[in-house]
Amino acid sequence: MAILCSCNPKKAIPFIKAGEKPQVRSQLTTGLLHKASDWQLQLIILELTVPWEERIEEANERKRAKYQELVEETIYEPIEVGCRGFAGRSLCKALSWLGVTGVAKKRAIRSASEAAEKATRWLWIKRADP
Repeated sequence: MAILCSCNPKKAIPFIKAGEKPQVRSQLTTGLLHKASDWQLQLIILELTVPWEERIEEANERKRAKYQELVEETIYEPIEVGCRGFAGRSLCKALSWLGVTGVAKKRAIRSASEAAEKATRWLWIKRADP
């Protein structure tokens, strides 16, 4: 018997009767490092851009065009965090792709958002300095 979660109807929570031991499940591993089956060297380029939130998609396209010739030989993923702390979908995708999931992923996104906001605030304060 299983109970379905309201947050994800496809994921079932197994019901364990009193006195029974839970079944050990293998943990699903995702990400680039878990898929590697050889010792081949891979280069991954992650470039952060901090545009206005309204221009995140445009910034992503501009960065992809900038490194088009390198992409044939490497893996390139531009990531964007808006200047007011909005994390673009590209950051979430890149973290998942690298195998960062769950609480660690949430913490990394929050950290990147706070860093972008802090840097923007510093630039705004220093805008009048010579």
